[in-house]
Amino acid sequence: MTRVLTIDQGNTTAKIKILEGYDTVYSDRVVSPDIEMLASLVSQWNVEAAVYSSVGSLDARMAESLRHMLGGRLLVLTHDTPLPVEVDYGTPGTLGTDRVAAVCGAAALSGGRCALVADAGTCLTLDLLDSRPAFCGGDIAPGLAMRLSAMHAMTHSLPEVGVAGPVPGFGRDTETAMRCGAVHGMAAQIEYAMEKAKRLLGADRMFITGGDAAFILPHLDTKTYNIIHCPDLNAVGLISILIYNEYI
Repeated sequence: MTRVLTIDQGNTTAKIKILEGYDTVYSDRVVSPDIEMLASLVSQWNVEAAVYSSVGSLDARMAESLRHMLGGRLLVLTHDTPLPVEVDYGTPGTLGTDRVAAVCGAAALSGGRCALVADAGTCLTLDLLDSRPAFCGGDIAPGLAMRLSAMHAMTHSLPEVGVAGPVPGFGRDTETAMRCGAVHGMAAQIEYAMEKAKRLLGADRMFITGGDAAFILPHLDTKTYNIIHCPDLNAVGLISILIYNEYI
């Protein structure tokens, strides 16, 4: 089976993965990838194709080197790339490629069913996938670290609090009160979005991904909602885009 390298450059880190089909065989997270690292992975894992997505500026030199290394079998995801989902969005030119990849991943795994896609990263994005399949909008909100950082930065007395730590039912001190407010607030926002997705589209499942998904999952109502934790959702989406464009 073809091994594919996916590079998902986010706001904070780059997720580097190698997949066979939709199964991840290698995963790493770095601040910024370089061509020496990628060349080593291509050689070590016998990678045959790659797909590169960045929410910021693309590293054109790295992309060109990787394209040469793979005999042209590199797809760089842009706003002009043909997609396996329709984009029903008012400003497609401003739509982050990370949101596109996550929704494409959900479409590949959902079997044609409507879903909510929650990506808990630097920002929390809550996006809708309908049965066409189409990306049909969503919400963008602060992520966990951003919520905590804002409370510290915009007040005189609230301390700097990390994401990791106790999250009781209600805070028992200032630190846990802040963390509870951030975590419980995000969990409530996700569940509210799921209720809207059910009402508007008949969505019956939620895919959750992103670096903070593990912090949020214990605080979501898994008895009421069909919640699928998929840490590699964006990589699956990138693979599905590669397949759609007949690179593999």
